[in-house]
Amino acid sequence: MKKISKQTYQTLIEGGSLLKSDAFGDKVWQLADGRILKLFRVKRRLSSARLFSYASRFVRNSIKLKRLGIRTVTVEEQYVCKELERQIVIYRYLAGKTLDSLFASQTDSSALVEKFAKFLAQLHAKGIYFRSVHTGNVVLCENGELGIIDITDIRFSIFALSPRQRARNFYHLLRYPFESGIVHDFGIDRFLAIYQEAANLSPLKRRLFLRHLPQVILKGPLAEKL
Repeated sequence: MKKISKQTYQTLIEGGSLLKSDAFGDKVWQLADGRILKLFRVKRRLSSARLFSYASRFVRNSIKLKRLGIRTVTVEEQYVCKELERQIVIYRYLAGKTLDSLFASQTDSSALVEKFAKFLAQLHAKGIYFRSVHTGNVVLCENGELGIIDITDIRFSIFALSPRQRARNFYHLLRYPFESGIVHDFGIDRFLAIYQEAANLSPLKRRLFLRHLPQVILKGPLAEKL
């Protein structure tokens, strides 16, 4: 990880567009050359984020996802700026359109919802627990494949996810009103049937998965529609 000064950081973002900020300052820039610059706060207190920073997780996750055959962003540079108390990652955005933008513009998105259900099964089969899963973080790439962005919060397992983990990841998805609305309109039973067929679960694991689902679904916005 290269060290840079605040002045060098200012040079990097010159001519770029600020995409996201919060009370702590800048978070995401689109640079003049089209690449994305993402800033991560450096934790002062001793924690897991201090020992293994979010920036390092982002870089590691990009590498692991590519090794597993999942399309994602390509990290090109990683810096630390002590003056700003930030770590910085520069990466090339994954070309394509996010699913939320496509769902918002299409009158019939059934084929895309089905593709999304199968993609979730693919991630889970590869041991990928994508905690930040929602349609704004999934991209339909130019070649028709799906990929993921905002990859800081991902856990990897050497085995496929357990039925409980799969159900829990569905909660992370269905806690969002937009996503729960899409699944409700498509049909929750239909969505789950497509997912299970693509997941190729054994009869036992299928029963365990379905047993855990009511607990997680009834905690989210979808419960109001059932």
